[in-house]
Amino acid sequence: MPLIALNVALILTRLRAGVAVYVALSLLVPHPSIGGTAVAYEILALPVVLLAVVARRPRLKHPWFHLYLGFFLVVVTLSTILATTKYGSEVDMIRFQGLVRFLLVLGLIREVLNRRDIERVFLAVMAVNSAVGLTQLLVPGLAGTFLRLYGRTGQVPLETYALEDFIPRATGTFTSPVILGSVALFALAAAWGGLLSGTRDRRYGWLLVVAGVAGMASLTKTFFIGAPTLLLGGLALSAVLGGRRALRFRPRTALFAGGSAAVAVALSIWLGVRLERQGFHVAYYAAFLTDPRAALATRYGPGGSLSGAVGVILDNPLLGVGMTRARGEFIGDSTYTLLLHSSGIAGGVTALVALVFLLIAIRRRRRPMDMLMVGALLLAGLALPIVLRLPGALALAYLLAPDSSPASAPWRALVSRRAAASPVPARAGRAGANPGPC
Repeated sequence: MPLIALNVALILTRLRAGVAVYVALSLLVPHPSIGGTAVAYEILALPVVLLAVVARRPRLKHPWFHLYLGFFLVVVTLSTILATTKYGSEVDMIRFQGLVRFLLVLGLIREVLNRRDIERVFLAVMAVNSAVGLTQLLVPGLAGTFLRLYGRTGQVPLETYALEDFIPRATGTFTSPVILGSVALFALAAAWGGLLSGTRDRRYGWLLVVAGVAGMASLTKTFFIGAPTLLLGGLALSAVLGGRRALRFRPRTALFAGGSAAVAVALSIWLGVRLERQGFHVAYYAAFLTDPRAALATRYGPGGSLSGAVGVILDNPLLGVGMTRARGEFIGDSTYTLLLHSSGIAGGVTALVALVFLLIAIRRRRRPMDMLMVGALLLAGLALPIVLRLPGALALAYLLAPDSSPASAPWRALVSRRAAASPVPARAGRAGANPGPC
């Protein structure tokens, strides 16, 4: 494909820009049909992209990180072999390849991109998806078109919408409204965290707005519950870090953050009211704000869609059943269930250790607002295995990425930095005194 060739050429000339473009295109480009099967750009381009990156940077910057990912893959592989012996079930090669691809892409983003690069990817993806999402809801008769562009075998939402010739919940450039809502939640966490960290970068304001519009268009419980949780949680975290002092020293920054949030919330409410008047079930999803536990009943409650998977996990607690379906159970609506189903307690402990090290890194790097992204990952993981897909890899890499600007420093650090940069004149009668702060 010419697009892949251009992407590889960009990697060879400008490595970071080329990898960022690969990630963005993987989330935006329609899926071409090869031999009657729709194949995503992420899958088509990954082999040559990896070869180009290795040619440009043959040495790894974070070898221990890749060894950790490899250890998790070994656990899942061992679990798969044992499960095929015990149950005689077939290996789901599509899922196995998806896991390998997720680990490779996560390692790729971790090696190459910094935090600002990932924020640019979020902004581009959300800008396109806010426009596409609104178009899907407001222009009738597009369900068949988007099934041809982005549909893949087994993707029930788009197939159902095409049969009804109606899109009740926007899917954007993805195959499910839940994926769109989860990606919007990740983008909102990055934008709101950046604003509360004390920067007036306009990109954070725009990202907050387009993420709000795209998330509202998805009409998902994930976004309707997650967005207010992150907005209020960010304000609480900012207050704990010394928000009152920061407001006194940086009023324009506080005004910019508050104004951006107000615009995003007002626009989302206006869009919700308009969609409700046109027959979309906005009030139904908004009602889960008063009873968030009810949102989990269809998946985790008695007789829920994941009850079969939970039964298999309880029968195979140590290593799970790998990339098999021991009893034909459904496993697609939860990161946590999928993790335990495929790797059991061993995989769960591996993920828990990774989370602990991630929290330690957040504290060590003085980036407390990253807790918003951690919260977004944990919330989205309740709805689907998004954490083990490309959007989850992007969010995880965001937490691990090095800073490219002071945007992610906490309020208190920014206040101290500003004070240190302001010279204080020496007191009278103290010749040769240090004019700077003590």
